[in-house]
Order: sequence, then C-alpha cells, then structure tokens
Amino acid sequence: MWPNLLPLRVTLGEEKPEKELVGRVLTGSFIFITCREKVYTSGKKFFLCYNANEVKKLRVIAGQARGRKLKAPRGISTRPTLDRVREALFNIIGNRIWDSTCLDLFAGTGALAIEALSRGATRAVLVEKDPKALACIRDNLSSTGLEERAEVLKDDVYRAIPRLGREGRKFDFIFLDPPYEQGHLSRVLPLLSQYRLLQQEGWIIVETRSREPAIEEIAGYRLKRREKYGEAALNFYIEEEKAE
Repeated sequence: MWPNLLPLRVTLGEEKPEKELVGRVLTGSFIFITCREKVYTSGKKFFLCYNANEVKKLRVIAGQARGRKLKAPRGISTRPTLDRVREALFNIIGNRIWDSTCLDLFAGTGALAIEALSRGATRAVLVEKDPKALACIRDNLSSTGLEERAEVLKDDVYRAIPRLGREGRKFDFIFLDPPYEQGHLSRVLPLLSQYRLLQQEGWIIVETRSREPAIEEIAGYRLKRREKYGEAALNFYIEEEKAE
C-alpha cells in the first residue's frame, strides 16, 4: 500500500494522519487494517488503525462453537467487534440469549450473530453487502456448524430493514455495529422503530466509539446502559415505555 520497509506500531482504534503512513509498509505483527478514511475540514486525511494481532485472534468465546476461530476480511470496509468487547456484551445479556432471535446489521465477520447462536439463540439474520465480508460470514458459519440456524442477507441495511418489516419479522436482540461516526445510528434506529422489528422487552445493542457522545433518546428508544471498553462503547437501547 505504501512503499517502504518500516513497520508502524499502532494501537487498537488509533487514528493516524496520512503523513505518518506514507512511506511505510505495515507488515508482520503490526500490520493494520483501515476501516475508514476520514478527511477533516482542514483537508488532512486520517486512517483508523487496528493491530492485526487483535483481529487474528477472533474466535467464538462460549457455547456450542467455543474456541472456533473466525475469519475477518482485510480492507477498509470491515471493523470486527473484538473478543474482549464481545465477551463483555454477552456477559451483560446473560441467559436472555437462550431461545432468542437476533438481527445482526452491518454484520461484517458475523461474529456477533455467531456468538449468539453458539450461546443458545434459536435464529439469527445477518445483513451485509460487502462481498468479502459475506464470504467470511459464510465460511465462519460453516466452520462453526451454525449455518442451519442462520439466514444471510446480501443487502444494504436501509433496504433490508423495510423488507424484514414487510415480512412481519421481529427480533429479541438487534446488533448494530456500523462504521464509526458516519451517522448510521440516527438513521437506523428510526427505521427500526418505523418497521417495528424489536420484540417487546427486546434490546438494541449499538457499538460506537467511546468518545462519541451518547444519544439518550431517539425514535421511541431510550438508552438503558452504556459501557466503555477502550476505544469502543456498547450502548443498550430499549423501547421508551419499558425504560426504568
């Protein structure tokens, strides 16, 4: 990508300006994956970076497929939810995952839906439009033996939600892990509300950057809980009338 032999050490979720990346090829233990190029109003370009060792360790944490490794595509389109964040998420969900139905939007590697299925969810729908990510999802479902309880939709999230709504589908858990800071939360939650995809007592769980301000109320949903894990934050939304 950049012609030189100097590796660049980066930390999880760190932003690096373009001038620090040009002239370096990122190889070995510290190769990074860019999930997004962000151009600031000053004209400076930044790239969101990840330590590849973190990505290579992706695995199913618990349940039927415990310990199985998961593939993640290289490139700018996918930012997988890493093991430590995923483990924290499912510790919060606890036994509620049993016999539940899940919707994984911006599914990426499929790690969230796969973890849910491994822990006892009965059914999961995964929505992803990127061809490389879709290939990884299908490989991961096959390698974990969970493909029979999963439905993979090759579609844009903004088309998939109305489609599922028209079919009368409802879910106990909706996972939303979009590219950071692109305004997806303020667009997707109203669409979920419009098509009523969340079951009564259901949760919408959104991963954002920890430094992003929390949205307390939106489209009839209220923020019930927010937890930060380094650069990532988990935001748990419920229907407003169910909030305590």
